[in-house]
Amino acid sequence: MAAAGSDVALLSDAALALASKGKSAVYVAVDGALAGLVAVADPLRPGAADAIAALSRAGIGTAMLTGDGAATAAVVAAEPGITTIRAELLPEAKVAALATRGGPRYRLCRRRDQ
Repeated sequence: MAAAGSDVALLSDAALALASKGKSAVYVAVDGALAGLVAVADPLRPGAADAIAALSRAGIGTAMLTGDGAATAAVVAAEPGITTIRAELLPEAKVAALATRGGPRYRLCRRRDQ
């Protein structure tokens, strides 16, 4: 938005409030002028928190790698009990993070966005 000449400061408090609820803010401009804010969120799948809890009880750690902002990621990860979070990652950074965790002691799985 800044590159387009729009000042998002007017809506920064609203964006922070959305992040505190696990939502990502997307700024909207019309003809280069800030026009509003849209919230997007990926709800947890049913059973996700139970699955994370079962993995934890079995001594299996979990991590969340996401492109979401850090504040949004922290809220989303807290619900199912994920404590290792890497946020604001581009797809190639997610792949690189997974590559560093391979080996005989690790099993990797991932959920791709639909």
